[in-house]
Formats: sequence, C-alpha cells, structure tokens
Amino acid sequence: MAHIKSCLRANRTSISVASKGQYKYHKRHGLREKFERMSK
Repeated sequence: MAHIKSCLRANRTSISVASKGQYKYHKRHGLREKFERMSK
C-alpha cells in the first residue's frame, strides 16, 4: 500500500502542473496503465 500511496503522491504533483482536461484523461487512462504495469 505504501508504494501505491507514494505513486499517487507523485501523480498529484504532475496533476497540479497539467491542465484540467489532461488531468481527466490522465486519471482515467494513465493510472490504469500504471497499476497494470505495477501488477506485472
């Protein structure tokens, strides 16, 4: 769980930089890809 939290924390910083439109896309697709990679 700690690894996932640190990943989300790093994600949060990139979200603040990105625009809201990119954030919505990143949240839906980017996170799903990241979790799939982490599980492999």
